[in-house]
Amino acid sequence: MKQATDLSHPGLRARVLRRQRGKTISQVAEVANLSKAHLSRFERGEKALSVASLLRLASALEISVGTLIGEEIGTGEVHLVRANQEIGPVRPDDGGSYSFCSIGGPSIGTNHTTFLLELQEKYEHNSEAFHGGRELLYVLSGRVIIKVGKSEYTVSEGDYMEFPGTIPHVLKSTCGAAKVLLVVLGATQ
Repeated sequence: MKQATDLSHPGLRARVLRRQRGKTISQVAEVANLSKAHLSRFERGEKALSVASLLRLASALEISVGTLIGEEIGTGEVHLVRANQEIGPVRPDDGGSYSFCSIGGPSIGTNHTTFLLELQEKYEHNSEAFHGGRELLYVLSGRVIIKVGKSEYTVSEGDYMEFPGTIPHVLKSTCGAAKVLLVVLGATQ
């Protein structure tokens, strides 16, 4: 990934926010369960983070994921995203095998974060994700396999699943691309 030079990259915002809070990169990396080297490259705009890592980083910085990825904070309590509305910015993960964007409004005032995940064909996260709160998934298209702890579930278009985010979990597409609406309850706002 090419190094970013403006605050459009969430890593550059993360660095500014970390410094404003008087925290070292080591302190934040430890709380967010990230390697110091990966967090440093993320802060320079050279690397991306997975959704689970963004959730942990936002929690460590005591901000919302929406704030971290640059969503504007409005004054309204209602957040409506129309079907034909641009919902970006779409962010690829580090390997480019999935992309995501936050579609929940930072001004809602509730303790949740909402993402739209687009998984490429045969995507499999190579490590178990975990974070605070509960994870709610609704499959919009395609089919995914979700491993939660030691159990594995096949979840197809129209299916809904919910589980504690503190249980290590892995998400993978089975055949073809998939779109998943992901809501994390209990994430830092």
